[in-house]
Amino acid sequence: MMSKKVLFFLMCCAIFTASCSEKKKELTPGERMEAEYKYDKLPDSKKSKIKFLKYEHDFGKVGSKKLQKVRFDFQNIGKSPLILHDVHGYCGCIEASFSKTPIMPGKKGSIIITYDGKGSVIGSFNKEIVVNSNASNKYISLFVKGVNQ
Repeated sequence: MMSKKVLFFLMCCAIFTASCSEKKKELTPGERMEAEYKYDKLPDSKKSKIKFLKYEHDFGKVGSKKLQKVRFDFQNIGKSPLILHDVHGYCGCIEASFSKTPIMPGKKGSIIITYDGKGSVIGSFNKEIVVNSNASNKYISLFVKGVNQ
């Protein structure tokens, strides 16, 4: 009788443990590629390198009720696939959208930045956007500026 209780207890523990096991996070194509090829271990001469056509955009005079959008185009001028990890501003008024798909050497991509001036102070603004990637130039700063009216 005691062995049945012990067996039942062990089965319950096994079921509980199995149900609590952590699910693996689904990796993006870029994360899978980086994990497989270990691009961070490559010498800079063999890494990807990101080059933007422009690093700053001036919206000019903007109203606070209309979203402002700009597209920053870039090219991978390096030797390995370029993977953008994160693109962000330092305030809630900046939103960035970008592809999680690797950009092959010689190919182009873009980042769309949206500025929402609603609730912002009247006057000049200059916002930094940081691009984090696996490139030899790992962090790049982009800027948007203008005047809220």
